[in-house]
Amino acid sequence: MKFRTTKEFNLAEMIQHIMENEELKGQNYSPRKQEGRVKISYSGDVYVVDICADDTFIVEVEEEVTEETNLTFSEDFTLIGLIRRNEEADYGMGKWSLSAESKVSISGIKDIYDLQSLHKVNGDGSLTLLYTEEHGIPVDGVLEYEK
Repeated sequence: MKFRTTKEFNLAEMIQHIMENEELKGQNYSPRKQEGRVKISYSGDVYVVDICADDTFIVEVEEEVTEETNLTFSEDFTLIGLIRRNEEADYGMGKWSLSAESKVSISGIKDIYDLQSLHKVNGDGSLTLLYTEEHGIPVDGVLEYEK
């Protein structure tokens, strides 16, 4: 599973981001002011045209979700988890209502509870599976969020 978000980079960060992501090479990137451009060729050559040192770039990125990833969303959110209460497989539900500023990870919840599964409650009431004890984090799927 991946998180998709928008990040703001300065020139140095933008060049580093492109260099670290092979699929971004060969494209032009314009700063917020929409003048100038940055391009890194497939061979790694850097081209900078009409860019100031304080220009910023807005880029959509996807990051792989791990158990240590902070689950941070652009608005208040709720997580629901199935928790094993004891050795006899007595289960209960955990519900966490979190603000947009909250930082919680799957591993942080697992450190406190015997977590069997974890879901994010979406605005329309549907659930998005984030984790199961048996399979871990789903491989497929993209969640939108802001840092």
